[in-house]
Amino acid sequence: MRRRTLELGAMVAVAALSAGCSSDRPDSKPDVEGGPAAAVTKAAVAYQDAVNARQWRRVCELRAPSLREGSVEECAKREEADDAPPPTHSTASPSSAPGPERASTGPVKAELSAEVPAIGAHPAGQGVLLSYTYTWPNETGIERWALRLVQQDGAWLVEQVEDAMRGEVTAEFMRAVLAKEMRR
Repeated sequence: MRRRTLELGAMVAVAALSAGCSSDRPDSKPDVEGGPAAAVTKAAVAYQDAVNARQWRRVCELRAPSLREGSVEECAKREEADDAPPPTHSTASPSSAPGPERASTGPVKAELSAEVPAIGAHPAGQGVLLSYTYTWPNETGIERWALRLVQQDGAWLVEQVEDAMRGEVTAEFMRAVLAKEMRR
């Protein structure tokens, strides 16, 4: 009985803290760990994790049809072909000896989630700013991407991906980055 009371008390405390931390400001940073944004951010992080791991079939499964451009299988084949390592030359000099094919990446973090309006061919949806660290032998840095997700058949799918390196982590910046027209 005491354990149940403690669990109930903890849930009430979490709910009270969550309610006290909310904001109606459009540029506020919503809690990306819980609440309505949780499913969106989970889908966005799963997508970027799959990209970083080069799991192309999974990447294509998490894309909206407009970004996938064909079936999941067709999309995965295109991604695998684009991912092929560049040809090597037997005449390469020692100074151009290959290092790792790709940088190692740290965990993907959702920094911000907010509604984004429709623009051009892009439907309204949820925007998420993601970041992760990367490490090459002589370089370490941070990558940041803005993703537009749309809900289709009960699942959140990535409909747009844009580079978000140059700007602040605000909803206004994210919306501006995702205001680009669809590329075809």
